[in-house]
Amino acid sequence: MIEIQNLTIKTTKDNRTLIDQFQLSIQKGDKIVIIGEEGNGKSTLLKCIYNEQLLTDYCTYEGKIHKDGYLLGYLSQELSVQEKMLTITELFIENSWNKELLIAMDDFRIESLVSNQTISDFSGGERFKYRFLKLLSMNPDVLLLDEPTNDLDIGTIDWLETFMQQTTIPILFVSHDETFIKNTANAIIHIELTNRKQTPKYTFSREPYETYLAHRENDLLKQEQVARKQAADYKKQMEKRHDVWNKAEHQHQHVARSDPRLQKKSKIIKKSKEAYGQSYR
Repeated sequence: MIEIQNLTIKTTKDNRTLIDQFQLSIQKGDKIVIIGEEGNGKSTLLKCIYNEQLLTDYCTYEGKIHKDGYLLGYLSQELSVQEKMLTITELFIENSWNKELLIAMDDFRIESLVSNQTISDFSGGERFKYRFLKLLSMNPDVLLLDEPTNDLDIGTIDWLETFMQQTTIPILFVSHDETFIKNTANAIIHIELTNRKQTPKYTFSREPYETYLAHRENDLLKQEQVARKQAADYKKQMEKRHDVWNKAEHQHQHVARSDPRLQKKSKIIKKSKEAYGQSYR
């Protein structure tokens, strides 16, 4: 449904690459979670997919996002300036009634979408309900949710989990809530910074969260085992070389001045030791 090809995102301030050559195909029934540490570009990636213009103030991007003909519903972490000023009535002035909207209103015990109260007047949990109803009223083809469980009580989180499990609408979402992820995601995008947090990397896997974590832990264990073996092999190699060098130095100390050939050979071995040591500093 949505195709993302070779997407690269860089910060305007210091030209730091957040996302590098990102590829993704969003399909019907996908519930894809974006995970990773703070500052790795998760929310920025979501914004770029929804509307590239949202990055104008702080990032540049290259690549293709094919979404023509599809309507995306985006739930940001924070209210925009425009949203804060809207009353409930104004928010739903262009409302498209549908089955999912009516069911959600009933579940939320919201009887009317007409009110002079603004969205910012409500608590975080109630604010989410109205904003999510607005998304449903749009009949979106894809939902993009940025940390949707923030400020929600257990009951609302349970409702959202059930909704995501049952809906066929593809959902791409950012979350740190591991229980929520386990109960909803069927695919993982893991965004990381490697090489001392200088090189961006992402991993995409179409598998449940717990399965992904188990595979990742196994892979890291294998890498650790390989690294330990390499270190042990290097240590053995250096011990052998030191034995040869020590023997050569011993011979050099006892070479007669009248035998310049042995002196020359010993000096060559000694220089080899020094050069080898410098190469591993």
